[in-house]
Formats: sequence, structure tokens, C-alpha cells
Amino acid sequence: MMTENEVSAGEAVQETAPRRTSRWQRVLIGVGLWIASLLGAYVFGRVQAQTEIERAKEETRAAEARVEAERKGTAELRREISRLEARRKLHLALIALEERNFGTAQQHLRAAGKLLSEDESAPLVEIGKRIAGRQLVATEDTGAQRTQILAAIGELDEQLTAER
Repeated sequence: MMTENEVSAGEAVQETAPRRTSRWQRVLIGVGLWIASLLGAYVFGRVQAQTEIERAKEETRAAEARVEAERKGTAELRREISRLEARRKLHLALIALEERNFGTAQQHLRAAGKLLSEDESAPLVEIGKRIAGRQLVATEDTGAQRTQILAAIGELDEQLTAER
């Protein structure tokens, strides 16, 4: 082994020639690096895309849950509107009866009965059937018929307040 002193003294140091690679070896190394970089880019893209897909799926699930909650809320509001519309029809029947317009009063009674018969609540369905089956008669004294309609309105009001 040579020391620094020997080298500086002028003794010849044998140099080894740099190792040369052939052209094919350089091409193969370049192709290998290119393939490795493509593979790395592919894996990176897949991981990134998978993350975005999972986030999108989670957002979709959350949106579907909100839509389902809105549907339930909308259905409940529609039931409430239908019940209030039936109550309105009964009131219109009462007004038509007071005006001696028996045909219009009968139409309002049938409409109210139909709306209540389509309800999910059993007591309201029963009230609806009784209302729809009631036949108004054109008479001078409408007191008894008015009392029946008022009784139906009272029952409906009781059921509506009881369900809240």
C-alpha cells in the first residue's frame, strides 16, 4: 500500500481505466428507469384516484341520506297538507250548507272524505268514511245537517291536535 509520501515522491501510481459501459447497457438502464418512472406514476395516480373515489362515495352516501331525510319530511308535510285541506273542505261544506247550496256542500263533503280516507291514520280514515257516506238533503231546516258537519269538524280537530 502506498502512502502519500510515496505518491508525492514521484513514484508512478498505476491508474485503472474508467469502466466503460456499452451502448446497449446504457439503453437498457434508460429503458429500465423509464419503466420504473412510468410504474411509479401509475401507482401514484391510482392511489390519488382511489382517494378521490372514496371521498366521492362518502359524499354520495351523505347526500343520499339527506335526500332520504328530505323525502320523509316532505311526505309528512304532504300528509299534513292533505289533512288541513280536508279540514278546509269541511268548512267550505258548512259555508255552502248555510248558503243553501246543497250540491256544492255535498261535493266538499265527498272531497274531504276522500282526502281523509287516503290518510295513514286509522281514526282519520274512519272519520273520512263517515263523512264521504253522509248524504245531504235539501231542506229548509239545515240545523241537523249543520250539527253533523260541525261534529265531524270537531272530531277531525281532536284527531289533528292529538297527533301533534
